[in-house]
This record gives sequence, C-alpha cells and structure tokens, in this order.
Amino acid sequence: MSEIARRPPSPELRTIDKLRAVLNDMVAAGEFEAAVLMSADSLPIAACPPEQPGDQLGMLVSFLRRVCIEAEKQVDLAQIEEVTMRDASHTQLVYRRLRPDAHSPTLTVVVPAGRPYRRAMNRALRRLKRWVD
Repeated sequence: MSEIARRPPSPELRTIDKLRAVLNDMVAAGEFEAAVLMSADSLPIAACPPEQPGDQLGMLVSFLRRVCIEAEKQVDLAQIEEVTMRDASHTQLVYRRLRPDAHSPTLTVVVPAGRPYRRAMNRALRRLKRWVD
C-alpha cells in the first residue's frame, strides 16, 4: 500500500463529513426536501442531498442574506436570525444564521407543506456551531 493510501483523512475532510452528517440527520428527522449550509460569502459548505444547492437555491440564499443585511441597516432592525418564505403550495424556505451577525454561516432548509421544522433545525444548529466558525 502506498504512503498516500495509508494516511488518515485530513481534519478538514472529517469536519466536512461531520457537517454533512448533521444535515443528513436533520433532513431525515424533519422529512425536509433539502438543506444547505453556506458560508458568509454565500458559498456552499455542505448540502443534503449532495447535489444541492442548485443554482436557484444558492441564488435565493444569497438574496436572503442581502435582504437581512439591508433590513438591519435601513430599517434599524436588530440582527436578524431567521427569515421564512412560503410559496402558494405552502412549501417553506427557512433561512437561519448560525450566529446573529452578518458574517455568520447560514443554514437554509426546504420544508414541505405542513411539516414542523423548528425542533429539528434547532438541534442541527447546535451541532453545527461546534464545527463551524
């Protein structure tokens, strides 16, 4: 076996695997359609299912980040922690910051109509905060 094959995975890879596991657990527990963890620069860190985020979801998350920042500045709101959007079919898009500041990573979840999301999402946020900063 080569030297490269025997090396343990880098800590970064293990952290990404842990983040993906948190998202997988949350999506399964909440019966959500998708979840994406994004950096403060609106770049995907981890997603579930892995093919997420599609371009549309990524653009929407970036838009919601800008809306929060502008609302905080222009309307003099306190730091926004959550934004929820619901479409005509009652599917919800829930956008939450890991920390209440503009430079925080965000967790966005697509929630099917009629599904509660807060408990599963809060549990995942607590776990994610251990590895993301």
